Amino acid sequence: MMILRNACAHHSKVWNRESGKRKTPHKDNFKRWHVEPKINNARIGYLITICDHWLSIISVSSCWKQRVFSLFDQFAEIHLEPLGLPENWKEHPLWK
Repeated sequence: MMILRNACAHHSKVWNRESGKRKTPHKDNFKRWHVEPKINNARIGYLITICDHWLSIISVSSCWKQRVFSLFDQFAEIHLEPLGLPENWKEHPLWK
């Protein structure tokens, strides 16, 4: 998460940046993180997914997920593959 924070704070690009592989939570306790298609854990889309996961626990009334959806809908012509999000990522169990 510090990579994302530092890149944003210093106005670096984050769109197609490889941020190093992150450890995926253990499948026995976190089955949704292992559903196909998997979100690429070396891309920024994985960090965005982690942010959504934690915000849904910390602040259940947060509108952050809807704002992310709205932002990507607003720029629908931009492909999300470089971000590491699979096709139909909004339907992935991690984003429901």
